[in-house]
Amino acid sequence: MFEITNTPRPYSWGSTLALAELRGVEPSGRPEAEIWFGDHAGSPARRVDDNRTLIEWEMDDRARTPLPFLLKLLAVATPLSIQVHPTREVAAEGFARENAAGIPLESPTRNYKDDNHKPEIIRAVTEFSALCGFRPATERMDILVHLIGAGIPGAAELALACEGGVRGGVERIVNKDPFAERLANALAGPSVSTGLRHVDDAVRTARLVATAFPGDHGVALALLLNHVVLAPGQALAVPAGTVHAYLSGVGVEVMASSDNVLRGGLTSKHVDANEFLAVANWDEESPVLLEPRIDGATAEFRADFPDCGLLEVTVDDATSVEVDGPAIAVVIDGTVTISADESIELTPGRAVFIEREDRSLALNGRGLVVIGRGTGSR
Repeated sequence: MFEITNTPRPYSWGSTLALAELRGVEPSGRPEAEIWFGDHAGSPARRVDDNRTLIEWEMDDRARTPLPFLLKLLAVATPLSIQVHPTREVAAEGFARENAAGIPLESPTRNYKDDNHKPEIIRAVTEFSALCGFRPATERMDILVHLIGAGIPGAAELALACEGGVRGGVERIVNKDPFAERLANALAGPSVSTGLRHVDDAVRTARLVATAFPGDHGVALALLLNHVVLAPGQALAVPAGTVHAYLSGVGVEVMASSDNVLRGGLTSKHVDANEFLAVANWDEESPVLLEPRIDGATAEFRADFPDCGLLEVTVDDATSVEVDGPAIAVVIDGTVTISADESIELTPGRAVFIEREDRSLALNGRGLVVIGRGTGSR
């Protein structure tokens, strides 16, 4: 076991304060969106003791294998792009195809940065708002009927496009049909309350994203997605293929080790409409809120995803937890000393890498520890 660290990723949607406040450090003055704790080549964590990245550490011992998961702290100040992640099979084919075409990994038009899938679990640290999966047809039509009645330009065209199913409307939106921009511009204006909770919530949410992305076609797409607000401690599962976007809040996220993102809107980055449409899951379903399995001070969030699971431990004086490594533990509240072969005291935002299998960790202090690991762990 050893301590690891990393530098926050300065994505434009990140908060200038939240991650600094969580870690008890001075703000950098720029957006800080994500801190990656893992060995993904996009931003590998470093050992605190010798500054080697986890990749370099693994290479020094050829018996070590790459981690199947990636743990992140993230702070969302403005909405992320509406996006979808591929399955393992789609990612492998897409990565090989783009390599064969000679597209550089750093190219802004590249879709696949690696050959892995990216299911993920997001656990709210603060209240956390997200769009996730397509709304039921009844809710969708309630929303569009209200907008048509309010004379919102573009609403009738979207309703007509969705008559045969949500895919018809999404195809026209991501291909930037002019009605989507008209609808986005109109939704940025004053809202009218209907008394229908799902309608009013959808319109308020669309206004939020329209303010951040004026005229973006993705605002129309946001109307078609479920809006979920997680209270601190709640967790949401996002399978590969699920169209989603994070809107606001601080969370800790565990996912398969990948950086494959296919965007459909709310972004100035590359949008490959055909690839987005090919990867998206078109089922209309409620967001998957995970019920933790409680065992004393330990709560396990498991979504039956290959490669990633999340465990959290509430520490009040002293407790212990069995961890089948490799795993990464990060403190998100309080001060906790984690002991195995040695003892490491952690404050919020600091993390340790747990290498060996079948580790019994002693936890002392008061606080909350979140542990990311592969789903083979118990």
